[in-house]
Amino acid sequence: MEYRPMKKVAVLFLFAVVVIGGYAQDVSLKYRKSQLAVGIRGGISNLLVVPVTTTNIGPMFGIEADYAYFFNQTVGLSLGVGASYMGSTLKAEDVYSYPMLPLEVRDANGIRSIASTYTCHTPDITEHIKTINIEVPLMFLLQGNPLDIDIRHFHKCYFGIGAKVVLPLKFSSESDISASSVALGRDVEGSGVTLNETMPLYSLDPQHLDYDVREVLSPLYIMAALEAGATFTFNSGSTLLFGLYFDYALNHSVAANDATAYTIAASGATLSPTGYLASCNTDWFKFFRVGAKLQYVFGF
Repeated sequence: MEYRPMKKVAVLFLFAVVVIGGYAQDVSLKYRKSQLAVGIRGGISNLLVVPVTTTNIGPMFGIEADYAYFFNQTVGLSLGVGASYMGSTLKAEDVYSYPMLPLEVRDANGIRSIASTYTCHTPDITEHIKTINIEVPLMFLLQGNPLDIDIRHFHKCYFGIGAKVVLPLKFSSESDISASSVALGRDVEGSGVTLNETMPLYSLDPQHLDYDVREVLSPLYIMAALEAGATFTFNSGSTLLFGLYFDYALNHSVAANDATAYTIAASGATLSPTGYLASCNTDWFKFFRVGAKLQYVFGF
């Protein structure tokens, strides 16, 4: 599968954390002014697509390292770097597009070519989205134990709010496209489609299409980030952080004006499909994700 290399990286990353952690010094846990946390996160991701399109959740996991500086026992800032994998599935039904193609006509002056509007109808499209990213989070942190929780190994609660700069290294799509019918003409009122069966008809066979969404994707996007969780300390002096997170993209990932029609003219009257997500059928889309994280914390 596509994300097996990420699994190997995550295993090596965790092994390095365990080895380094074995040599970490026991630092007082009352107040760590600076700390470095390394770990993993996992959960689910999905797409919000406009116009509204059916989407299904996919896996999300990643590795990360964060440096945090606390101005006092409660307030701090953290800056980190990480890598992540996200996936989702998009399904669209009864997709219509209206490509412009040359049409040969005969008049008193002979045969000439004019630009004509065609209607293409695709009953079903399934698009599998996979993305690998580099991320740089900047978070405002609050920590403490305002509820006076007294549980063995429990240290303190934490809450974080901030933003993440996400740079897609890979943003691929695998599309399964059903057979499509193509006819000359369309309803000028926009209330439906006019198929003139007396004119030449074309058809597109079912196809499997791979393409790079980055061709129309913003070079990077910003995600709002929320986190909440707790840290736990053990007799050895080790500290683990467990948290829940929610990330939501703030900027649109594709601009409709920069996208292409779902069906485009390749040459003459030949039609070839493009991906739905990168077409002008999509106004914009955003990723969001939710899950849990586990980190080993070094205090100094």
